[in-house]
Amino acid sequence: GEYGVAAADLAGPSRARHLSAARGLACLLARDTRAAPLSALAVRFGRDATSLSRVRGHLEARAAREPDLAKRIERLNNTIIQA
Repeated sequence: GEYGVAAADLAGPSRARHLSAARGLACLLARDTRAAPLSALAVRFGRDATSLSRVRGHLEARAAREPDLAKRIERLNNTIIQA
């Protein structure tokens, strides 16, 4: 994957930064593509929806400051939409 993590790791207990970022990206992409509501991802990842929303917000803020990240997110969104 984009973050080099297995899907099973996203639902695992780890709070490692790279896993948190990957969860945030999954939430952002799911929202942008209307693939799944945040509540469904919270259940899938074993996390609180509020926590996922906060991580997603941090990622959005970073993307606003970092054009390369914004382009990566846009590319992933387009890949999902075209699938």
